[in-house]
Formats: sequence, C-alpha cells, structure tokens
Amino acid sequence: MLQVRTGLLVGLMLVTMAFQAMAADLDKRKRSADSTYGQYYNWSGLYYGGTIGSGDGGVAASAHVGYNWMMPSRIVFGVEGELGFMDTDRGSADLFGTLRGRAGYAFGRFLPYATAGLAFVDGDRTSSSGSVVGFGAEYAFQPGISGRIEYLSMETGTGRADDVGLLRAGLSLRY
Repeated sequence: MLQVRTGLLVGLMLVTMAFQAMAADLDKRKRSADSTYGQYYNWSGLYYGGTIGSGDGGVAASAHVGYNWMMPSRIVFGVEGELGFMDTDRGSADLFGTLRGRAGYAFGRFLPYATAGLAFVDGDRTSSSGSVVGFGAEYAFQPGISGRIEYLSMETGTGRADDVGLLRAGLSLRY
C-alpha cells in the first residue's frame, strides 16, 4: 500500500511540475507571438500595388500608390492615387483614376478604413469627373506585403448611368 501511495504522490508531483512549467512558458509564447505576428504593426510609409475586381458589369484593374501616417493612438491617415481600366457592360474600355484620402484604425495587422476623394472616368464617348467614397480592410501578411478588399462608389456625372461601383481585391508592397 505504501508503494501505491508513493507512486501516486510522485505522479501528482510530476503532473504539477509539468503544469507549472507549461504555465511559465505561456508568457514567453505570448511575447513571441506578439513580436512575430505583431499586436503592433506600423502602417506608416510608402506603398504601391494593384487591384482587380468587378465594376459596372465588367472587369476592372488598377495600379495604386500611396502613403500612410500612423498615429500613436493607432489611427491611420493616408493619401492614395490610382489609375486603371474598366471593361464596362457597354462594351467599352474606360480609363479611370482616383485621388483619395484614407482613414482607419489599426488592430495590429488588420486595418479597416474609409476612403473618399476625387474620381475621373475617360470613356470612348465622354470624359467626366466627380467624387468617390468607399470602405475596405487591409491585412499585413508580412512586414512588406498586405492584401486588401474594398468597395468604391464613383459618381462622375449627373445621372445614375454615370455612377460606378467597384468591388475588388488587391495586394500592396510597403517600404
């Protein structure tokens, strides 16, 4: 009977020590995960990239370049310009561009944002300019690479036929 009690006591002590060792490592794992994946990610700096998606019943693709400023409060402000082509449902390839401001809040590597600014469309028959508003989210996969999904609504004329909605995904490289 003494051997059984001794065996149980030794087993209980080993299990207790194992749990203590695991608990001591939890803080190290958390710190390692925070530094690797970043509870803090700096969104400041120059970036460029491209997007592809659909707009006005056709395919749209564009290239963008921008600059972000991240405040200590994790609010991110930026400016972005883009130039692209849209294959519309009217059978024409329209050139479009935007110059927009961006504002968002950084949750580590995740950045939801709103955007607004100026837009232009140069089509086969007409050219027009107007405004653009939208929203999106960006995720930093690695320190220099992020992906985004966004929706933009461009109003570039007087009628609803001139309004364009773009839903797209893209990649950006950061400096």
